Formats: sequence, structure tokens, C-alpha cells
Amino acid sequence: SQTSSGAVGNGRSGLGAEHLQVASSTGRYVLFWSDSTNLIANDTNGTRDLFVRDTLLGVTQRVNTNSSGAQSTSASIGSISGDGRMVMFQSLATDLVTGDANGQQDVFLKDLTTGATSILSSSSSGVQSNGISSAGTFSASGRYAAFTSAGSNLVTNDTNGVADIFVRDLATGSLIIASSDRNGVLANGASSNAVMSQEGRYVAFNSTATNLVSGDGGTTQDVFVKDLQTGEVRRASVTATGIEGNGASSVTSISADGRFVGFTSSASNLVAQDTNSATDAFVKDMVTGDLIRVSTTSAGAQLSSGSSWVSLSSDGRKVLFTNSGADVVSGDTNSSDDVFLRDLRRVGISQMSGMVVANQVSAGITLSLADTYRNELLSYRGGIGATTSRLQSFLATLSSADINYQAASSRIMDADIASEAADVVRLSILQRTGAELLGQANLNPQIALRLLQDA
Repeated sequence: SQTSSGAVGNGRSGLGAEHLQVASSTGRYVLFWSDSTNLIANDTNGTRDLFVRDTLLGVTQRVNTNSSGAQSTSASIGSISGDGRMVMFQSLATDLVTGDANGQQDVFLKDLTTGATSILSSSSSGVQSNGISSAGTFSASGRYAAFTSAGSNLVTNDTNGVADIFVRDLATGSLIIASSDRNGVLANGASSNAVMSQEGRYVAFNSTATNLVSGDGGTTQDVFVKDLQTGEVRRASVTATGIEGNGASSVTSISADGRFVGFTSSASNLVAQDTNSATDAFVKDMVTGDLIRVSTTSAGAQLSSGSSWVSLSSDGRKVLFTNSGADVVSGDTNSSDDVFLRDLRRVGISQMSGMVVANQVSAGITLSLADTYRNELLSYRGGIGATTSRLQSFLATLSSADINYQAASSRIMDADIASEAADVVRLSILQRTGAELLGQANLNPQIALRLLQDA
């Protein structure tokens, strides 16, 4: 929360809800809200604004403006796409787009490249929602956007009377409801907090519905995962054997491939020996069904305090979670909420020094950058491998050319030897012929002299 020249904001700043995306995939772009009036020039609207900070160039940009860049009268929280180009945010403002007269909180879409602002929480034909809408998350490419809306006029036959999860394809403009069972029957309970996998195939969300999966006793809010390709719906907030939790659960994160889901829960029956009467952080493997309580000590002992947030790395291997207890790691004496890092493939938990709940963005960026560096390393390794392959191919070509050259040289040498041999034979014939001619020439005078003598 700084100006483009590096000056610190003169008001409070923070992030959005736990499930929202506040940093791009590389961590370069960070989305935050602020009450500050000095982060950009001419901030005179007297209200909380949304900003995006380019951590590479050091540029701060206000998001909640109309397509012409004029400031708005209201803004709240939102998410940023993986490439840092698109931002969705919820707002009660009526001056962000023309004709906004529904009197509801809407979800807006801001293109930071073109500056265009539009309403995301509208029907495919542009009809504004007749209910409150809230921001969700993007797929990594920014093509798909998931959000929550209580509107009943965004799609046809929305008659369940509760908030639903919607997914819009920003390339085609199509809009569907994700909070339905595999046959398309809408949820009979309110849904919220949509988070999407990298490609936009899987959507995880909270719901009090009892008709999304079979065997749902409907005692509390659950976490569900919808496969938008097959329509299959599965519940994440259950034990490894499929027993539903006896306490409310809330999703906050999903891995890139949709296999791992991170959520918090007050349930005491999801894992054995959960007796701390606190909200814990869990990670569910949607392939094997395994469920891990990650908010424990390195030895697996439960914590005395609750956790309110959990975030997964793209591969689901590393987990960030918050906790205010002093028993997560040794030497934690700050009596404050901290962010902890856990590697599910290793034993041990690391405390992210200096990262408190107020700085979740730092923790998110750290994890995001770790993923980025890992992916870049893999990319470099791949590039080196491809270059090595090309060099080997080139060397093989050179080797083949060398063999051909040697063969040609050998043929040329053979031809040269044959030519030399022919020259030697020709010279020998000439020498022998000359000797014969010389002998004949010498013989003729002798014959003439003999004839004269005989005469």
C-alpha cells in the first residue's frame, strides 16, 4: 500500500475475504483495499478504494473507476486474475457503468489493460441482477470467473430462492449455475465463496444445501467441488471414509488441478482425536479421499487455538495457515496471529517470520513466488533439455557429414591414385616406344653402311 513514488498510504489498508485471489500467479500484481487518499492523485471520493500494485515497476493503480477512469462513490473487495490483467470486485456504486439502476451490490469486471469496466453479475443478455452479488475468483488465464449472486434473473429457471454460484465464460459471455447437482438440479440451500482450479474445470464452494450429493444429513454448511465438464459433485468436508462433519466448514483454496481442497472447519469428527474445540485447517485429497488436519504441531499434536485461513500451493504440496496459538512452533511468544507454512511431503512446520494475518498478501506472494520459481526452474530445465537435444542432433548431423566427407575424400584419393597409376603406365609406354624408335633409328644407318661396304 504505497504510492508509485514509494510514499506510505495515510490510511488503513487490507485484503479481502479469505477465499479471494489477492495476487497474480507470479506475485507481481497485488490487489488491496485502502482508506488512504494519497496513493494516487485526485483521490477525493472520501471512500474506501481498491488498488493494484505492480511490485516489479512499483506502480499503484486504482481499480474501482469507470471506463473513463473517473472515481467511484463506493467499493469493497475483489479478486485478481492469474495474469494480473482482470479484476472482479463487488460494489454498491451506481456510477461505474451507465444504467446501473438495480439498487443492488453488483460484481464488476475491470480490464486493467484497456481500462474498461463492466458488470459481471448480469445475465448473458446484460440484464442486471435483482439480488445481491459477491465477488469470487478467476481461473488462472482469467477466462472463467466465478461469483455468488442471490439474483433469480441471471439464468432461466432459477427458482430456488437462494444465493447460487455462477460461472461466466468471459470469451463467449455464457453464464451457468455451478451450485447444482450432477443432473442440474439447483441447490436447496445458499451457496458462497467460489474458488476455481487453474483451468476453470473445478469449482469449490460452500453450501448449506442437502441435495447436491446423496447422504447429506443437512446438519451444517459443507464444502463441495463441482466438475464443470462432467457435472459431478463431491463433498470435501467429510472424513476419509465419507462421514460428514458435525460442524460448519468453509473453503478457502483449491490446487491448480482441483485435486486438493483447503478449508477450515469447526467439526470435531473429521479426524481422530480432535478435542481442541477449535476451528482447524484441513486439506482434502479428492482423488484418494484422504483428509489431513494441517493446523497441528510438527509432531501432529492438535493446537489450542483455532485457524481461520488456509491456502494451498498450486500443486497442493505446501500449505499456509493462520493460528494465534503459542504451541504451533517453539519460541512463538508474540501472542498474535501468525502465518505458518507446512510441507505435506515433509515433517515439520515453518513459521513465516513477520507475517501476521494483516500481511496475508505477503504470505500468499511468498507461496506464489515459490511456485513461480519452481515452474521457471522446470521451464529452464526443459529448455536446457531441448537445447541439448538440438545440439546432439546437430552433432549427429556433423558426424554424418564428416563420415560422408571422409568417404568422398577416400573416393577422390582413389581416383587420384588411379590417375597417377595411369600417368605412370603412359610414361612407361612412351619410354619403351621411344627406346624402340631409337633402336630402329640406330639400326637403319648400320644397315646402309653394311650395304655400302658390301658394294
